[in-house]
Amino acid sequence: MARIIHLPQTPVRICTAAWQFARAVLWAEQPTSEPEEQRTVALIRQHLDYAVITESAFISFCERILLAREAQLTGQSGYLSQPSVWLHPNHQEGYTGTRLAYDQMLLKRAAVPGYREEYAVLSKYYYRYALYGRTCTIAACRRKLLRLKAYGLLTLLYRAVIYSNISH
Repeated sequence: MARIIHLPQTPVRICTAAWQFARAVLWAEQPTSEPEEQRTVALIRQHLDYAVITESAFISFCERILLAREAQLTGQSGYLSQPSVWLHPNHQEGYTGTRLAYDQMLLKRAAVPGYREEYAVLSKYYYRYALYGRTCTIAACRRKLLRLKAYGLLTLLYRAVIYSNISH
């Protein structure tokens, strides 16, 4: 006999997890107010196509956040504005501006198997963690990131999980 498991209001939970991930990756040292967080989560809902949030939309969001961090670290990107400005759809130097880099990464990934696999691994496992809250998911992600020698991403995973646990 099949058992039906009812998940808690998934869209809100996933949007909040996406915000916690973005905050852990891009704004870890910056304090944010409650109204700023609410505006930011509302913008993330728009980016994730709120009515039908899928795993692929969440993974795409996280990978674009990671690409923005990479651009920031390598000096390809300028000043990182506050989250609600950076995530606004009309702000071309923000999340919207990561579209080209993301598309290029996907093309390269199609041509070179394993290209930026660590970004996909982190995003996929964080999605599963956000959905189900199981620590075994974090352990599996840790093992894969260690195998890929993605130590910096492992640190980001821990930070995102900490933010997730503190906010509950």
